[in-house]
Amino acid sequence: MSLDVYAAVLDYADVFITGDTGPLHLAAARRYARSGSHRFRNRTAVLSLFGATISRMSGYDSSQAGYLAANQDAPSWCYVAASPCRNVTCLNKCFKTCRTVRCFEGANVADLAALVLAHLDGRAPASARSEGRPATEAPARGA
Repeated sequence: MSLDVYAAVLDYADVFITGDTGPLHLAAARRYARSGSHRFRNRTAVLSLFGATISRMSGYDSSQAGYLAANQDAPSWCYVAASPCRNVTCLNKCFKTCRTVRCFEGANVADLAALVLAHLDGRAPASARSEGRPATEAPARGA
């Protein structure tokens, strides 16, 4: 599938949940038709999940100071899981040294689901915050 088609498909999503990947940035980007003959919704809320990598480097969050908001007419949230390590090799996935990947071991799935459901139900304001989600990077543990 081409990037143009993938971006158009993303535009139909109400919420896009992803890790720190290329599709995160594609979902966060505002879409315009080159021909000018189509109008995109640009209302995809973006929830990005981070484990050991640093969320402020490439995450989008419209509810936290110091983060960029996704360029959508919808909120964006950055969730930082309480990862048991902050291994620097996680920044370059090819050289990852973890024997057992535990980056998302501390993710609170119930809080994430509640945040998404509140948005879909129209109960969450644009600046909604997930309870239990750290406002800043979680401290390194067991590194």
